[in-house]
Amino acid sequence: MSSLEATGVYGEQLAGQEFLANGVVYVITDGMDNSSSSTPNSIKKAIEKIRKDEHLESIAVILIMVGASDPMAANDLEKFKKQANITQFVDLTDLFTKGSPEAALAKLAGYISKSVSSTSQSLGSGTVTPSSSLLTI
Repeated sequence: MSSLEATGVYGEQLAGQEFLANGVVYVITDGMDNSSSSTPNSIKKAIEKIRKDEHLESIAVILIMVGASDPMAANDLEKFKKQANITQFVDLTDLFTKGSPEAALAKLAGYISKSVSSTSQSLGSGTVTPSSSLLTI
């Protein structure tokens, strides 16, 4: 089961218990396709299904690239983002390769913590938008 499908199922379980919930899925990749079975279309359909089912108040999918060895990886992932209707693509390769990996991981963890917190704070307001989860470097 994909992380998106699992998020949708968990959202349904929470809704069944009368909990409001938002979903944010972070996909961290080096940009290389290692025999994945997910296509942009299958991911787009999974996101659309979650939105249509309305068990989650909102869903954001953030695609984060780290440590890419292929210079075309960023272009390929940007294209994948558009085809799959993913909320955001962020290339953190420079952050990881030009600085300390520890500092880069700390920045990424801080962002995730802040975005989860802001998404939670807006729960029930009806004003949650994917931009509330956008990563800025």
